[in-house]
Amino acid sequence: MKVTTTFNFNNQYGRIYDRDEISKALNDYVNRHNDDQMFGEIHHGREFDDGVIHLKDVSHKIKTINNDNDIVSIEAELLDTPKGKLVQEMINAGCSISMHPRMYGHTEDVINEDGNVVGQKTVIDNIVSFDIDINR
Repeated sequence: MKVTTTFNFNNQYGRIYDRDEISKALNDYVNRHNDDQMFGEIHHGREFDDGVIHLKDVSHKIKTINNDNDIVSIEAELLDTPKGKLVQEMINAGCSISMHPRMYGHTEDVINEDGNVVGQKTVIDNIVSFDIDINR
């Protein structure tokens, strides 16, 4: 079963990301996985585990990622793994899903030409995967 979803980086957790930062992080992710090995899990609410994809939790394989005006669309194939079948059953029962990046990063001060800190920006250090949640 194929599924498609979209999301906006800037609506997640109140963080604001620069368009170039989003593009760079997405390109890095795709380039690291150019061997067609972009897998994801169901819900990543547990403790962050150094970017590990746990085989027992894999539910889908990412087929395409597109970034258009900060709206990212993802097409994925739900796998016949136990977690993939669970997602398929939930969709067949009428639930809708969303996918979002599991990533980590840091903040940096934004300094103006006078040397004053005028804000902070969020820098994406690594996208680990795009994981599935059931919409509530």
